[in-house]
Amino acid sequence: MQPSTRRTYAVTALGAELDNAARVAGADWWRTVSRIMLRLLVPAMLASFLLIWTQMIREYAPAMFLAGAESQVIGTTAIDLWTQGETGSVAALATLQIAVTAVVAGLAGLLLKGKKHA
Repeated sequence: MQPSTRRTYAVTALGAELDNAARVAGADWWRTVSRIMLRLLVPAMLASFLLIWTQMIREYAPAMFLAGAESQVIGTTAIDLWTQGETGSVAALATLQIAVTAVVAGLAGLLLKGKKHA
């Protein structure tokens, strides 16, 4: 079996049986999507968001290219302060960045904690 065929994505893992069972029970397309599909896909979407968020918060290089005279980004501000010798301000910005990331990760953890699947 090829590695690409072994991957399981959230949508393809659900299977057509759920759609068929909902149709047999009398649900239309919208009810099937809103009550079954979305509720099963929310944990995968939140996990994807968390992974993208943590990767995005680590990327300083694009922020350096996008920073202009009016824009202030945490990464560029921290680098500017570091070059000026303001290590206390850099530590405060890093703490703020860690706090924001921890809050986002904690919220995602709380939202994913109650989801149990068979």
